[in-house]
Amino acid sequence: MKIEKQSLGEIFKEVRKEKGLTLDEISKETNIPKRYLEAIEDDNLTVFSSETYAIGFISTYCEALEIDKDLVLAQYKRLKKIEEDSPIEALVGEKKTDFSKFLLPSIIVLSSFILLIIIFLGIRTIMNKNSMPKTYYFSQAKISRIYDVRFKVGDVLNITNEERTIEITFDNVDKMNNLNFKINNNSYSIKGNGLLTIDSDYDGTNDMNIEFFSTKPNYIRLNLSYLTTENLTAQNPSNQANQTGINVISEKEWYKAASQKEIVMKVFASENCWIAYKADDKEEKNLYLSAKGEHIILFSNKLTLYSANNGAIKIGIEGKEETLGGFGEVGKSIFYWKKRDKEVVLVQAVLK
Repeated sequence: MKIEKQSLGEIFKEVRKEKGLTLDEISKETNIPKRYLEAIEDDNLTVFSSETYAIGFISTYCEALEIDKDLVLAQYKRLKKIEEDSPIEALVGEKKTDFSKFLLPSIIVLSSFILLIIIFLGIRTIMNKNSMPKTYYFSQAKISRIYDVRFKVGDVLNITNEERTIEITFDNVDKMNNLNFKINNNSYSIKGNGLLTIDSDYDGTNDMNIEFFSTKPNYIRLNLSYLTTENLTAQNPSNQANQTGINVISEKEWYKAASQKEIVMKVFASENCWIAYKADDKEEKNLYLSAKGEHIILFSNKLTLYSANNGAIKIGIEGKEETLGGFGEVGKSIFYWKKRDKEVVLVQAVLK
């Protein structure tokens, strides 16, 4: 027997069979449980809690089979050293792995990975597509539907009729949250809740209101309406503004009514100040007010009010009073009627 070329299990199994002994007989003779004898012959020494127990059982098994214990233990130690330096395949031979049992899980994992990539690329494509600037087209008759659109920076809005096209391009939102945009290549800037009145057909008369409700970069909302005598909205009397539009800083609602009426505006001065105004189509008036001075302004359709030293000027309409601004400031406002559902609203647009 060439012990040096055999594993421990092969040595014991070969000798035991040569002697015609069974594991049950060996177990009965040595008091070694059969499962430990099977483990030794299977070269599975991991069942032993320590190397001392392994050597003890191996020695007893050698004595039962009348095998040279020293040679077997030497072989055990040699194989033990090889096991510590080499994978188990070097001791008991290379085991063939059944890769078929890994095939289905591998296919599932790979398919899931590919599906995730496809979903990711699809979502990114959709996001990129949604982030790309769009051009929207509305006919003049359908401009009321513009309110339902959420525009973003870079988008273009075209309003067309048989005679002309109005192109609105949303350029950017600056650090002060002003929306910068162009109307037919004319530049404008406005904040949210602002109002812009323009001459859309270049006939010298402002004929369109553009109301901004939001000026966030990806959430621009606006409403467009044409100015007519029927809807009672005001026009800007300034010739210069007819060409450049009105840059609105803020807008305030003063009074609501079922129909248009004559407004009585009271002007109070706490210090010396100056006002100029044009009520409806009447002649423009200029006057200086001293401290505690008062003045009454009457108008039915529209009032354009210029002021200096705004902190000293307080106006009152229908029992509501408000100071025009800060001391030393100058300003311009337009008061006009705006139709809203079944009522009209008197609005003050503070202009830049």
